[in-house]
Amino acid sequence: MRRLMSTDVATAALTRYGNHLINLLPKHIQKISIFKDELSIHVPATSIPAVLETLRDHPDCKYAQLMEMTAVDWPGKEHRFELIYSLLSVEYNSRLLVKSWTDETQTVPSVSH
Repeated sequence: MRRLMSTDVATAALTRYGNHLINLLPKHIQKISIFKDELSIHVPATSIPAVLETLRDHPDCKYAQLMEMTAVDWPGKEHRFELIYSLLSVEYNSRLLVKSWTDETQTVPSVSH
């Protein structure tokens, strides 16, 4: 029977992994956040291609699947569009959100293989 981790243990593990990702991508990750046992990393829009490529190719990550990409419009904010990339590492059975912000005038680099 598989035991589920307590929230405190899961949060501690996600925090350690988030800090590992900050060390892996120090020029790109602005912060990490954890909500409902899900890790998010926050990066500038210009860093999205480099971050996603590293997360796909690095042996500690292997996030080879982009499960979904979405955006949220926050009217009234300077950078009103929140971009969210939901990644899956089948090898590590791990999900990760990559979040960024942009406005109506800034172009966001495309990510495709």
